[in-house]
Amino acid sequence: MKKLGYADMTPTYSFTSDGICCLNFAGTAGDYTVYPDLIKVGVSLSDKKVVSMDAADYVMNHVPRTPPEPSLSEDEAKGVLSPDLTPQSTDFALIPTPGGGEVWAYEILCKTPEDNDVLVYVDVTTGREADLLLLLYADGGTLTK
Repeated sequence: MKKLGYADMTPTYSFTSDGICCLNFAGTAGDYTVYPDLIKVGVSLSDKKVVSMDAADYVMNHVPRTPPEPSLSEDEAKGVLSPDLTPQSTDFALIPTPGGGEVWAYEILCKTPEDNDVLVYVDVTTGREADLLLLLYADGGTLTK
């Protein structure tokens, strides 16, 4: 990514289908993964060449950002979770909102009673749940719903 001029990118998810591995890279700002700045790269598994790249989200959304100081602790953010969820790990993320905005959030990976993985996003300034995504695992990789 650096060779293409996209600094501060981190791999987030991947999925393989029809001989192509699609890698998702998100931007970073401090300790936060910046999901609105997503770049998707397709790599051929047969010859390891890049066969596609979609940087539209990055081009449309990327601006310098300064993460806020959280107004609640990680433990307080976990207190927002349903009692049916068991937290596994916590990170920071900037997530897009349906209305075109962004929310700085704790990204909390949780287990359900059925042993499914869920990502819960808790706003670092308001303490409210901002989003919830189910992680779907398949032979080809990981997707979210």
